Amino acid sequence: MGESARRNPGGLAFPPAMSKPLRLAAQARVGIADAAAWYDRERPGLGEAFVMAVDEAFVRVGGLGPECRPAAGVPADLGIKRVLVHRFPYLVIFVELPRVIRIL
Repeated sequence: MGESARRNPGGLAFPPAMSKPLRLAAQARVGIADAAAWYDRERPGLGEAFVMAVDEAFVRVGGLGPECRPAAGVPADLGIKRVLVHRFPYLVIFVELPRVIRIL
């Protein structure tokens, strides 16, 4: 996590100037915690690396850059997009709403 990022109450880092605030669905928060715990059981410290990779993906979501692509298998008119989580076989799935970006 870069020095310019700040942590929210859930412990995840967000960049200082995103286009819109991110809001995590409860299922997303639980999924991240469960995956981090699994990775830590597999190798101590890997769970923290996973959370850091998810944080970095959130930064890319917040910037709505070119790596934000339409989610496969979802009708395009719904506006559901995805970003890859580097180093791990996970995607951050989200939708841009009028006032927030909702992580699904």
